[in-house]
Amino acid sequence: MNTPNLCPKCTTERLERVIKVVRSKCWKCHEDMLIAFGFEEEVQELTPEVFTSEELEATRGAGANLKEKYSKTEGRSYMANVCPKCDSLTGSFFLHDHWLPVEHGLVSADVACRTWRCPKCSPTEDEIAEELEWQEEDEGR
Repeated sequence: MNTPNLCPKCTTERLERVIKVVRSKCWKCHEDMLIAFGFEEEVQELTPEVFTSEELEATRGAGANLKEKYSKTEGRSYMANVCPKCDSLTGSFFLHDHWLPVEHGLVSADVACRTWRCPKCSPTEDEIAEELEWQEEDEGR
């Protein structure tokens, strides 16, 4: 029997990811727009850049305008919230302006989707890098 919190592949406890959409204003043209972000296990903040294809689809279905855009600040392109009117990017750095009020109950947000990630079967880039560091340390001993 599969339960939502156990990985069906390896039975490791999976981490819940909640993707939310909040109403906001574009920083540039001040038009209404939706900002998408998420949380993993209510602790780790998630930007659209790390959304799965399922999460991207659900978030777009909820009305958020997510696009691969170039950020002058970061000097690279990445998946981001984009104003549907003026096409301006709301960068990852500024998402804290949107998720902090939600975390503190000052603003409500709609849940676009809930997904589960197995840290063993689908590690994040940070977890992969951390594992490689451990392996290098072990080899150095």
